[in-house]
Amino acid sequence: MMRYFRWLIGYLVFISSCVFAQVNPEWPKVQSDSYNQTLNLLLSGSVPYINVADLKEGISNYTILDTRAKSEFDISHIPGAIFVGPDLILENLAKVAKDKPIVVYCSVGYRSEKFGEQLIENGYSNVSNLYGGIFEWVNEDNELSKLSGEGAKVIHTYNSAWGRFITNPNCTQVN
Repeated sequence: MMRYFRWLIGYLVFISSCVFAQVNPEWPKVQSDSYNQTLNLLLSGSVPYINVADLKEGISNYTILDTRAKSEFDISHIPGAIFVGPDLILENLAKVAKDKPIVVYCSVGYRSEKFGEQLIENGYSNVSNLYGGIFEWVNEDNELSKLSGEGAKVIHTYNSAWGRFITNPNCTQVN
């Protein structure tokens, strides 16, 4: 009971801090103000950002790396994305050129930011983090792929608390 109480207090502090969070004016924006505030609390800006519109416009120019868990990737992912998981294993990236444009993403951008930092530390020179992650990709009503084909309108929300940032009513959430 005490453990649950501590978790609840921590969660309430986090949520209340979102109300007072300053949105970095130099960062991209997502559609939801509360989502922007949460992203500004979570992310450090250590990896350059790319917004959804720019990725969509030039998608064929990027190597797109999905840094979520395999179970999340299997539900749906950005078309053309390569599953790499949250842990950097350099052998798995042997075919990815260090100077080619890479976009990393996860649900909201936190795990992909950590992955992107490691890529940069290992000599990858053109790495961007998708601002708002796959959640913003689907919020802007972009197509998703799934292992069995195109057109998935289902997204793994990591857990129900994060699912509140999915605002697209045409998308089914699972966690």
